[in-house]
Amino acid sequence: MNWYIAGCDQRAIITPREKEYALQAIQLTASRKAKETIRTSTGWYVIDGKAYFLHANGAISSEGQTQQYRATLKENFQRYVLPDPPEGEKHIEAVRASLGLLEVGDLSVTIPIFGAVYRAPLGNVDFVGHSSGKTNSLKTAVAVVAQQHYGKDFDSKHPPANWTSTGNFNQARMHAGKDVFVLLDDFVPRGTHNDQKRQHMEFDRMVRAVADGAFRGRLDAKHSDDAVSRGPRGMVWSTGEVVPEGESCQSRLVNTPYRPAQSVDPDKLRHLQHDGANGLLSQAMSAYIRYLATHYPDPAQLFRTVQDRVEELRDSALRQTKGHLLRTPENLANIAVGVEFFLRFALDTGVITKAESQSIWDRMWKTLMALGEVQTQRQHEEDPVREALRLLKSADDAGQLRFGSLDSNDADLLKESELPRSSHDAENFIGWRKDPDSPWLCDPNRLWAIIQRLFRDQGRTIPKGKTDLLNEMENGGFITARDEDRALPTVKRQVGARAGRIRVIEIPVQSFDGVEPARPPRDDLIAEEGALAGTKSHSVPAQWDEVNIDN
Repeated sequence: MNWYIAGCDQRAIITPREKEYALQAIQLTASRKAKETIRTSTGWYVIDGKAYFLHANGAISSEGQTQQYRATLKENFQRYVLPDPPEGEKHIEAVRASLGLLEVGDLSVTIPIFGAVYRAPLGNVDFVGHSSGKTNSLKTAVAVVAQQHYGKDFDSKHPPANWTSTGNFNQARMHAGKDVFVLLDDFVPRGTHNDQKRQHMEFDRMVRAVADGAFRGRLDAKHSDDAVSRGPRGMVWSTGEVVPEGESCQSRLVNTPYRPAQSVDPDKLRHLQHDGANGLLSQAMSAYIRYLATHYPDPAQLFRTVQDRVEELRDSALRQTKGHLLRTPENLANIAVGVEFFLRFALDTGVITKAESQSIWDRMWKTLMALGEVQTQRQHEEDPVREALRLLKSADDAGQLRFGSLDSNDADLLKESELPRSSHDAENFIGWRKDPDSPWLCDPNRLWAIIQRLFRDQGRTIPKGKTDLLNEMENGGFITARDEDRALPTVKRQVGARAGRIRVIEIPVQSFDGVEPARPPRDDLIAEEGALAGTKSHSVPAQWDEVNIDN
């Protein structure tokens, strides 16, 4: 009952031992507060049977802007403010300004982020966009103008979220950013090796949360599992100087590498930044959202239509990109759907012609397919098993590995205590084989030591431990399956005249057949439309030609 002093004033006196009576009197006589619904997320809501897209300063429906509803947001998220949808010439100017995002640099960096901007209001996605490149490559500047489609007050100093914040803080932000583009800026792992590894793990956790639709669950204060796991609900786009590690993490990414002084035209970018700061980009988004609300009064219908179209384009991409991991075509199909809905919007509202729409669609699809080839190459290189085999094969081709003869006494080298410390041969000794076309019979310790050294020479660390790596090699059929229930997948083989049958890791020579040597990055092949001739020809699927309102 101490609250009443602040609630009333210092003259209000309650007789001692009569607080219960006072509380009852207040409850009986106090006026009733009006019920208020507070929505703490952006995006689509159905209110009184009508679809509204909420932002920090109102809501957009098929009838335009209203101040009756809004999202109550925190800190930088209060910059999610959409203006009134423009009309007439202002509408054309705004949409044309947004199209300028495609022209500020190479198609390989502009098409994915442009598609992501317009994919965001079309429902949940299960992948993350990532712009990677060194400082001064202008990756953040491009990401900021993409973010300004959802609020002109966003800038490089005030992104919605950044990697310097804690994981739990970003978790709350990702959940509040429903159906919008959310920039997560500045992934630059720093500190010791363990510090950097932890930061890569944090990125992986966020990506998995996007893919699964929920962050890591936790018990509440009463040790109950009733606490809601609030997962990401928007289009998350990250920037950073490096690409996060891990094959699984990268399979859920659409990564766009930036090359300093090559990927972005600074003059065109400055012009687009001016349009973003003046609100033209956010006006284009307002018009786009009103268009969606007009043609899809029920957001659930919109989301179903989008998912059906994603599956169609994914299947088309799969037919053209044999060997791609399943997630890559689906990720790219989501980007394509974002571009496709924008083209339909711009065409139906008279901003672009049918010929312009088809030209953008053709360039977009060919670029995404080429980007998929590059990303698949990277994912294969990030596979520690394939990479270990590739490095071993390269080292063998260069004459850097030593094999003992099966008939010699080289088995004596098996004991590390007997290895000559200064012997180059001993340092490179890996095991035994009969000839270059016969299986490798590797000592487990020497094999692991050499793999570690080969990764280290490349300035990298192995993302897996010895047991995990060898087990994955066995599961993939790259090494002979173990003949007994042992910790390592070893088999007994006769090696050397004096050693007899000992346990080794047997690598069939066929395991190296599918391992290609390291290739130079192919980013230059997808830098611009003219360079697409360097990639294999891709057939372009037909555009989705109509928005069927009745169905």
